[in-house]
Amino acid sequence: MNFIEINLSMIDEARILRGDVRSGKISFDQYMAQMGGMSQIGKMLDRHIKFLNAERILKVSLRNVEPDLIPYDPEKEAVACPGNQKSIERQQCIDWSGSSKFDECAGCEVGKQTKTLLLVE
Repeated sequence: MNFIEINLSMIDEARILRGDVRSGKISFDQYMAQMGGMSQIGKMLDRHIKFLNAERILKVSLRNVEPDLIPYDPEKEAVACPGNQKSIERQQCIDWSGSSKFDECAGCEVGKQTKTLLLVE
């Protein structure tokens, strides 16, 4: 979508409308109704530009996500593992606690939160 072309065409349309209202081709009410519609289009374009800028800053696509617009994968979320002394993904936490380290991870708060979040009961 070329925002510059759209904005230029809207400016041209506004100029034409202004000329029409001055020459008496349309009433002032019709002019204001048209300008109100163009204002709404301008607001939508502005929101779209902000949306594209947010995608660029976040370096993620927000087009195919949940309605809250947050691309969140709980399995990939990094958590601080007290037993491992480093940051790991939640899916690794499940694997780690389910392996030979089960007793070591039994009282871990991070592990409890991870199991609540990821495992279906």
